[in-house]
Amino acid sequence: MVLTRFTPLCSMLQLLLVATAAQLQDNTSFSRRSSSEVLRNMIVVGPYVVVGSSTAVYALNSSLAQTGAVNLATPNLLLLANYSSNQVLFCGNANCSLSPVVALTNSSWSYSWGSTAPLAPVINTAATENVAGALASDSQGNTVVVHGERAIASSSLPSKVEMGRIVQGSTPTYTYIGVQPENSFQSVRVFLTSFNYNNFVYFVFQLHSSTSSTYQTRVARVCGNDTGNTIPGEDFPRFSYYEVELRCQGSPASSMATAALFLPSSSAFNNDPTIIVSLLISVSNYFCSYSLTAINNAMNQKFNQCVNGIGSAGLVRTRDTNTMCTIVPGNTGLGICNFKNLFLKGLEVDVPLSFSAIAMATGSTPVSSLTTTDVDNRTMMFAGRADGSLATFYISNASYATFVRQVSLPTPSDPSLTSVTSLATSRTGDYIFALTPGQLFRQPVNVCGSYLTCSDCATSSDPICGWCSLTRMCVRSKDCSSDPDLGRGIWVQQPALCPSITAINPTIIYVPSGLQIPRTITLSISNVPLLMYSCVYSYSTVAMVTMGTTLSNNSVICSTPNLSSISIPPSQDALVTQVSLQRNGVNFVTLQNASLSFTNCSRNTGCVSCTLKQECMWCLNNFVCVTPSQSASCSNAMLVNTTDNCPQISAPSIPGTQYLIHTSTTSQLVLNGKNLQPFSNSYRCVGTFNGTTIFDTTASVTNSSIICTQSGYFMYGFQSPQVMVSLTVLVMQTHVLDNPGGYGVTLYSCSILGTNCAQCLSLDPSFQCATVPMTDICTYSTGNSAKNKNFGSCPLPAITKFTPLAGPSNGGTQITITGTNLGVTSADIASVSIGNVPCNVDPTMYKPGIRVVCVTTPPVATLVMDHLKLRLSSGSVVNSNDTFSYLVPRLNSAPGTNPFNFLFSPSRGPISGGTILSIWGDSLHIGSMHYVTVAGQPCQLISFAPNVITCITPSATSSLINVLVGVVIDHWSTSASGFSYVPDPTYLSIQPTYAFPRGGVNYIINGTGFSSIQSPTMLVYVTSTKRQSIIAVESKPCTHVSDSVIMCLSPDVVGYTIGSGVTLSVGLRMDGVQSLLRLNTFLPVYAQPTFNPRNYVLQQSGQIIVIQGSGFLFSKDQVIVTLSPCQDGCSCVILAVTNTSTPNTIQCKFDRVAGLDDTTVLTVILGNQKETLGFVMVQKDLDLIAILIPVFASITVVGVAFFMCVVAIFCRKTRQKDQRYDQLMLELEKLESSVARECKQGFADLQTDLDELSGEMTSSRLPYHDLQSYLLTNLFPGATDHPVLHHIPLSSPLVTQGIQDFHGMLQDKATLIVFIKCLESQRGFTIKDKSTVGSLLMVCLHQKLDYATEILKSLLSDLVRTSVANHSPKLMLRRTETVAEKMLSNWLVFCLHSYILEHVGQPLYLLFRAMKSQLEKGPVDVLTGEARYSLSEQKLIRQKLDVQELNVLVETEAGVKLSLKLLDCDTVSQAKEKILDAVYKAAPVSMRPKLDDVDLEFPKASPVMPSILRDEDNTSEIEGSWLRLNTLGHYMVEDGSLLNLISRKNHPEPGRSYDHPASLFSSHNELNRGISETEDGVKMWHLFKQVDTEDSRPSPFSNKKMVSEIYFPRMLSTKTILQKFVNDLFNSIFTTTHAAIVPTTPCSSFFPSPGTQVPRFCSPGTDALPIAIKYLFDFLDSEASAAGISDNDVLHTWKNNALSLRFWINVIKNPEFVFDINKSQTVDACLSIVAQAFIDGCSSAEVKLSIESPTSKLLYNKEVRQYKEKVKSYYDSIRFLPHVSDEDMSLYLRQLSAYQSQLLRRNGGFSVESASNELLKYAVKYHEVFLQALSDAGLSSKVQIFEGILRTAL
Repeated sequence: MVLTRFTPLCSMLQLLLVATAAQLQDNTSFSRRSSSEVLRNMIVVGPYVVVGSSTAVYALNSSLAQTGAVNLATPNLLLLANYSSNQVLFCGNANCSLSPVVALTNSSWSYSWGSTAPLAPVINTAATENVAGALASDSQGNTVVVHGERAIASSSLPSKVEMGRIVQGSTPTYTYIGVQPENSFQSVRVFLTSFNYNNFVYFVFQLHSSTSSTYQTRVARVCGNDTGNTIPGEDFPRFSYYEVELRCQGSPASSMATAALFLPSSSAFNNDPTIIVSLLISVSNYFCSYSLTAINNAMNQKFNQCVNGIGSAGLVRTRDTNTMCTIVPGNTGLGICNFKNLFLKGLEVDVPLSFSAIAMATGSTPVSSLTTTDVDNRTMMFAGRADGSLATFYISNASYATFVRQVSLPTPSDPSLTSVTSLATSRTGDYIFALTPGQLFRQPVNVCGSYLTCSDCATSSDPICGWCSLTRMCVRSKDCSSDPDLGRGIWVQQPALCPSITAINPTIIYVPSGLQIPRTITLSISNVPLLMYSCVYSYSTVAMVTMGTTLSNNSVICSTPNLSSISIPPSQDALVTQVSLQRNGVNFVTLQNASLSFTNCSRNTGCVSCTLKQECMWCLNNFVCVTPSQSASCSNAMLVNTTDNCPQISAPSIPGTQYLIHTSTTSQLVLNGKNLQPFSNSYRCVGTFNGTTIFDTTASVTNSSIICTQSGYFMYGFQSPQVMVSLTVLVMQTHVLDNPGGYGVTLYSCSILGTNCAQCLSLDPSFQCATVPMTDICTYSTGNSAKNKNFGSCPLPAITKFTPLAGPSNGGTQITITGTNLGVTSADIASVSIGNVPCNVDPTMYKPGIRVVCVTTPPVATLVMDHLKLRLSSGSVVNSNDTFSYLVPRLNSAPGTNPFNFLFSPSRGPISGGTILSIWGDSLHIGSMHYVTVAGQPCQLISFAPNVITCITPSATSSLINVLVGVVIDHWSTSASGFSYVPDPTYLSIQPTYAFPRGGVNYIINGTGFSSIQSPTMLVYVTSTKRQSIIAVESKPCTHVSDSVIMCLSPDVVGYTIGSGVTLSVGLRMDGVQSLLRLNTFLPVYAQPTFNPRNYVLQQSGQIIVIQGSGFLFSKDQVIVTLSPCQDGCSCVILAVTNTSTPNTIQCKFDRVAGLDDTTVLTVILGNQKETLGFVMVQKDLDLIAILIPVFASITVVGVAFFMCVVAIFCRKTRQKDQRYDQLMLELEKLESSVARECKQGFADLQTDLDELSGEMTSSRLPYHDLQSYLLTNLFPGATDHPVLHHIPLSSPLVTQGIQDFHGMLQDKATLIVFIKCLESQRGFTIKDKSTVGSLLMVCLHQKLDYATEILKSLLSDLVRTSVANHSPKLMLRRTETVAEKMLSNWLVFCLHSYILEHVGQPLYLLFRAMKSQLEKGPVDVLTGEARYSLSEQKLIRQKLDVQELNVLVETEAGVKLSLKLLDCDTVSQAKEKILDAVYKAAPVSMRPKLDDVDLEFPKASPVMPSILRDEDNTSEIEGSWLRLNTLGHYMVEDGSLLNLISRKNHPEPGRSYDHPASLFSSHNELNRGISETEDGVKMWHLFKQVDTEDSRPSPFSNKKMVSEIYFPRMLSTKTILQKFVNDLFNSIFTTTHAAIVPTTPCSSFFPSPGTQVPRFCSPGTDALPIAIKYLFDFLDSEASAAGISDNDVLHTWKNNALSLRFWINVIKNPEFVFDINKSQTVDACLSIVAQAFIDGCSSAEVKLSIESPTSKLLYNKEVRQYKEKVKSYYDSIRFLPHVSDEDMSLYLRQLSAYQSQLLRRNGGFSVESASNELLKYAVKYHEVFLQALSDAGLSSKVQIFEGILRTAL
């Protein structure tokens, strides 16, 4: 931040704003009650803070504790205070309430805003700043509310500011004061503040012009007692509205005001009432002050002028700008507020008022709120900003403010809750309350305590803070206590006046010394009063205090403590103390930049360390460090007082190295040194490594060297290449010679350092290593040995291995090559390649002789698998044995699993992360670097394998849907969306609430969000007997029951410290969720139950047995009682568990006892406890009655059956005649009821909720074709492959040259025009040929769309002239009869691709999805395409059909579960398609599995039915020659059934077992629709047989179609449901404006080249209109004018045919051209109806319809009339847009060509050569005519070229 002072001459002085790092100490805050609540406004009333929110009003005390609250039905918009009565007024958009703050309520006084006013003023529900107001008093003394708000009135008054007043009385009344309309300024008014001063209500606001982007700051004034003056004949009341514009000197006139405040009285402004406004100008916030007195004077002067007929009335920006003031007699002297005839639209001061700015704060973040307070007679201003910061300023006078500090409030997770929207000061002035949308914070005004030193305090710029020297605290002046001797306090606000100790003498005192008495020191002082002080010597936590004497010359004499009491730590030679002066127990001042050291020289054991200390000297003969007083004991010749004169080891001869010794050398070790002579015969060399002595030898010395005399002791048994040995030189056997450089000895071995010849030669020359010629032996060599030192004499290089063996085709793989003799330096590596593909060597990773690292580059053509080739600079080349492969990783389903698996699993996880994410694909193990991200954050890699990468997801900040999962392998990267972060699971309860030591208790844990956790486990926290610490014992993975329930078995905790009365703390491990690791739940541990052993005797099934024992504190569902062995696994049903009696009992009943013998035992299982109690024996008795009962029962059954047969035969004979009649009547009744039911159903469908269907349709990740597929399907419909996608195999260079020459001919405009006209003149050149040539030409020219456009314009101009000459201009462009018409269609395909993606794609896809969803709500015949819901009369089911809706649960192999609605009449293929649609939603069809790749499994199928469901199998119904396709009803799939979608393991054997999806029959025509006949003559049917045969023998009324008119309501209901989507699509196409979006493709200045300034083609408000449409329409207009066509219908028809018919209708009918989708014939028929409606809507011809008109025409008759008007308006609006020049269009087309070519190259692109070759075939076919045409056109050079081409082609 920077402050700027503004002098009276407006000169600015910028001051640096230093933000203090100290945070405010008060963290008190109040938070909103819910995440949806928004805190909106705040006021302070006495000791209370009142906060208004979107849902309530809160009363808080000064500590922000809530004392009251009132819930609101609507957001609080206005909050005012009556300070005299401590009342608060709060208003919503429907009422106001006045309530005491101490007992907040909304029933004290409530009044709804009146609706009787002319414009029904109601407080706006928009943002808070749109409403402002203040309390005032009327002439009777009543409290009134004067409010203003911005509102929308009508088109004639686009915006206004209403003003009204509410009078509180026995019956509250509302008076509409008046309205201040806005018109010409088209302004947006934002209220900044409002206040009452002297019963005038002021509104400070900002006006923002939406037309000129200018801002004005204004203040308005209204009399508090104004009631409005309604005059008959006028639209608005007259009222006392006055307004003036405010400007800030030195700033632009148009400045955006962001905040304002009113100061009624302030010492800084000489108690003149002042308004301060914050203005955002460029990247700075200016604070300007405005005198309210000056504002009132200007308003009053304007009033006086106007009542005397001087000047204009009204406001400048309103309609009546020329209304002149007129003299009103009889009103002189009445005053402004008592003036009878008030002004209709107020008065505006003619000249804006300009005032000075007092400060400037840099930074583009706007100030959002302001407040002030007076502290210690100083005015402090606080500014809240949108980034959550709070800045403090000191206003010293009316023209200057100083920046003090800036602090940041706690940052919320939601950025929208950051801005400080309101500030207020507490009643005492001690606190500032800062309101954000989410929290209210209390911040102290006094933060002096945060400054800990005098310097910090004095430089803080805080006007209320100063340094109290006697207490050493930064405080306010009133808090600085006085000294009793001085009679005053010392309060410092200037750094130069801070007390300080400037120097100390001496700085070192030596101990011990001859005298142990205290010494004295002198302290030089500054700004220290001449008083008595104590001297404090402090170190660590110790403080030693002595008395001091103050001298008059600004110094203090202090005595030291007794030197004998100074205790220097054993490992140190000095004690450093901090010196302070103390008074009254407080350290008054401390020496800052120096210290006093108590030093003991004798603690130094080395010469170097001794001489580094001041005045310490080293005695050479005694090897001691002495003080000057002790130097007499040492000869002067033996005293050393500088480090350079000390005996010491110096650096080796080779700088930067250690001393080197080869392990096999016998040379002596020679060390460098200096000052060594005094003890030349008493040296010894010792080397150690990790505490082991390596050598210990005597040494001889000179003055500059030490010779370790012994040799041959330097062998070592380490296998490391070199070992660093610590070196010590002893003098006189015990004294260590100084080694200040820490030099050691490096023992090394050449044979280990150099494992091959090249590596040996790369060693530093100081090692003296060389190789034996042509070998890899590396040895130590002294002098100029004959051994090899030349790389050329090394053995040949070899590659032993390299890793990795494969990498992505994008390159970037780091290959590490290891081998022998791979160069001496990186410069020896000339190149590395994979076959012929370069691999760039990384010299930083090179290791001489043994390692080369290179980074792969992408292969030029096809993928490569080849050997590595390493070429040395010497010319040697070495190849690897292994090969490196370029592979293409890709993400797909897991191998061997369901083919519709997601690319990764699971598809969701908790916000806290920790989910183990498996990403499936192929070739994922290749490359050298793997990196995975989830939502842009790193996913911790666990492992990677060929088919799967696993990682641990990171945490997220909030719930995220369908985030991207990115995978990076070297330079290859891809991403796929679909992973979602869901809220972390929560814990609610656990049952049971006890535990047993041996565990195994089955716990039911309730909560939320458990399904997002992969393997939840239960934790119990126990005390470890070994480590005596709390540890967590984890259970086995829990079982998911539902999203809210899991079952966990407690772990075994035996062996841990668990005694009686112990409770276990419980936790849950759920991926990365930390909050559940330890819950506030404790389980008491019960002693393990005991069971009494005994044997049991059973006499019969159902007998109850009793098991006894103790400690039965468990529930009956936790225990299991079984018998074993038992044939049927007998179990005992637990009836009860009793623990109230002794012994405790378990009662259970055995339902089955068959098969038991004497070896059967009874076992009780309780969790992990399993107890065998004894044997169970069965007593068997002979039961005669049990034998006789079956005999008698059999006899009885036979007799009854015989009697029933006789009766049945009799009844059949007697009723046979009546049965036929009854059957006939029943059929008639069914027919009548079916008609009634169908009509009722048609009406019910009209009530379908459109919003439900809209909510299901989403536009995220639409399945668009890539650009290549989009162009291919549009240029060559129906072609999945085409020659233009492939490079043609060329037989010879002549053929290649011929094609290139012909392509060159096509680049000549005249030649190409001749070629096209020549082809069109041939009778054998069919319509299909014309379409093909038009498409091939666009492929040839797609890289030069500007050239293609010139060709197209020439052809269209010729076409216009031809159509006019034939007197049929309206037929032009209606059909594809010329190459030009096809080229026009294709040209639009290229130019409007981006427009489809940006604007039309979404509504088109939503229409398709809505249509498909609506059709599938009812039955659809898979063979005929007929459906219950359809827009096509031909595709309506008109037979009676009862259908049952099935809600089934579908589970995939990946574990995905979803609930789905199917129909019992759906075939298996229809069901699979619906399931795949639900799983994949908007995924491209090409990425989904095919129907024949998956099977539908019904696990609970009937035993007679197969579990795998097929459309046709051996259970299919066959009747005569008819076979019915299997449906879900056929397999008896019921509501609530579970179906599994699995991958097809084995394809069916040859026979009748096929899938029959609807897409297989989409090509059947009407004549054979529905009859699919197999090779053996069997005919298939689904819902109805289409042809009755003698085999079918139908009932007289079965399968009879009713008249279609009965079913028209269903067509109408379907149309009504889909109409919103149809309208959205129409509006997206025929509009010149769209909602603002972030463009991904060009609209106007798309894809500019670097450094190119591209003009903007879209006029304001038409940013979404494609330039191609404007250019095409302008061209047609100019052609019509040139041809003399004045009929608007002709021009309208041309535009329709060119754009709507040739392009949009094709897109609407064929959405599969744009999207990767499947379109059924039923959807196709409905889309055709919609397309026809569009055609009719674009046509200018009026068609009269009658009852005989086609249904499709009648269906959209109303909408067609509306469409006609919109299309006409659309064409007119385009005509009036600015003209697009040819140069601008050409520039745009060149950029579009470059961009689309780049996109096409990603997928291989189109082959221009292949397209030219296809066109050449036409040229060759008509070569004679073509040659003649070229000759006639005077293109002789082209004739010669084409003749050459013919010679190669023919």
